[in-house]
Amino acid sequence: MQLLLPLLLAILHFDNSYGVEQTVCEGDHMTIDCGSGNVIDVVKANFGRTDEDTCGIDAVYYCTHEEESLKVMKDQCQNKQTCTVAATVDVFGDPCPESVKYLWVEFNCRSSGTIADHAKEQKICQSERKYYDQAK
Repeated sequence: MQLLLPLLLAILHFDNSYGVEQTVCEGDHMTIDCGSGNVIDVVKANFGRTDEDTCGIDAVYYCTHEEESLKVMKDQCQNKQTCTVAATVDVFGDPCPESVKYLWVEFNCRSSGTIADHAKEQKICQSERKYYDQAK
């Protein structure tokens, strides 16, 4: 057990991301803030309806708009420390005109150093690949 604790602490320190889900009703604004030294990694998003009760509306109409919603959220928030997005049809389109919608997002907050290090590693690999291709 004594040997496992340092290993567990090292793993927890290495990946300090944490998953979060957030929901706002149509017409409201969603603000995501990962805090200093962290950036947003959008995992899933939907502007539509997937249940009857969210936002205090007893609605039975179900609609999803996941692919477009994810694209919008990534465009607005990916790799930023903070972002604010309006949950409106002007921003996301109107997947179900007859229903009140809400924006649901799942995201992680990751260390901005991890993102920068990964981008740097990717750039080095691309540079080495160009060198290798030119040497052929």
